[in-house]
Amino acid sequence: MNVLELRNNLASLDIPKKVEELNQAHSEEFLQANRDQMWDGKKPSGSDITPSYLNDPYFKTRKAADGYAKWKAALTPNPKRNKYAPNLYINGYFYSTLLLNPKEFRIEVKDSFGSKVAKSHSDALGVSTDNLKAIANRGYLKEFYEYFEKTTGLKVN
Repeated sequence: MNVLELRNNLASLDIPKKVEELNQAHSEEFLQANRDQMWDGKKPSGSDITPSYLNDPYFKTRKAADGYAKWKAALTPNPKRNKYAPNLYINGYFYSTLLLNPKEFRIEVKDSFGSKVAKSHSDALGVSTDNLKAIANRGYLKEFYEYFEKTTGLKVN
């Protein structure tokens, strides 16, 4: 391959389009990673989802927050979750409303109920850096590198 061919091959790369395609192809992995984080009561940053039951204006007293936390721990047992951190799960409906916007790489919700929950806990949507790395290592990067190599003729090590 000469320099002109290499230039033409590189110019034919459409990285935004390929990334959008890969995001769509791997969307369920991203969504499941977000669900798993929420199940643990965690934001993508790794800190607890807020507001906690103790700070949620819905609960007028500490006793009410404690009672709900106890009920929630029995309903959705998870030793990884702080008992006062919401996991946004009661019957699974909210989790089922999640979808990935592959172009903007943003997790969104598909109905008004999900929108209300997401608005109250807006920092819960997204995927942690560790989960992004895991998804990349499970196949996302391999697929991107294959596209790059096929399009450019260059080998990725």
